[in-house]
Amino acid sequence: DLHKNGGSFFLNIDGNKSNFDHLISELECLKHNFPIIGLAETNISPEESSVYPINGFNSFYQTTMHNKSKGTGVAVYVHNAFNAVVNVDVSNVTSNLESLFVTIHQESKTINVGVIYRPPSGDIDEFLAELQVIMGKLPKLNVHVMGDFNINLHNGNRRCTQELENIMLGLGYSPTISIQTHEKPGCKPSCIDNIFTNEIESTLFTGTLQLNVSHHHAIFQINSCLNFVADEPKLKHAQYYDYSTSNVDAFLTSIDNELHTNPPENFSSFCTTFQKHLDEAFKLDKPKLSKRNALNNPWITSGIVTSIRTKDSLYDL
Repeated sequence: DLHKNGGSFFLNIDGNKSNFDHLISELECLKHNFPIIGLAETNISPEESSVYPINGFNSFYQTTMHNKSKGTGVAVYVHNAFNAVVNVDVSNVTSNLESLFVTIHQESKTINVGVIYRPPSGDIDEFLAELQVIMGKLPKLNVHVMGDFNINLHNGNRRCTQELENIMLGLGYSPTISIQTHEKPGCKPSCIDNIFTNEIESTLFTGTLQLNVSHHHAIFQINSCLNFVADEPKLKHAQYYDYSTSNVDAFLTSIDNELHTNPPENFSSFCTTFQKHLDEAFKLDKPKLSKRNALNNPWITSGIVTSIRTKDSLYDL
């Protein structure tokens, strides 16, 4: 039964601000629960990551490329049933490669999962050299590398494709995706997204999902190494914030006064100020417990799901 096993899910989201809500709605429709979710081209910094939560997951965001607002940013979401920390030795941002890896401690074993993104504007030879250094630092077992490599594995005659395969295969990694992952009007479909693993024997099922979130298909692998079953919560849901109309009005007044009186010097200062007034206006002194949660009272209703599917069918016409 595949549902008894976990796995990883990856998507080049092409911007959280425009596509994150769409992704969440699509994840709600999936019948399989993926404990690991990787994203590329988030276009947001770690300071903004709290705006993009996935219920039941801890998020890890890499810094974006300096002076670049689009086509940058990688992230990893790990289900909070797992204990995960960032592996700083293999997490880095250059003009050629963006990477973020986390180490998961699961019972008696350690698992490393990460996201790699190659910006098309970077130097491809430098990317391959940097990739080889990163891959060489990772453990010999239990590693899963998701990413948009922007190298088409279907172009087997190209030198960069051959070098990418030589690096990964030479270090014991196998690609799990062999079909097209990117389709764009006017462009030939290509296989530029993949999940490489050095635990191919524990990979049970792989594939792509055409979610229409971006021009990239989502890719996934179901792997017995990441065994995971999401149980329905038996405890009451804890409410930490009260977004009543009066609290919203109080928040808007206080933040407006603060921004006019003491304008922030940079975005980080703005985030700190925003969070301060958010907590003052909405945060409860004591959390409220309720039976209402995302499963028995979801914000994504059956009507919304039906509308999403109708929209997707029209998109394909």
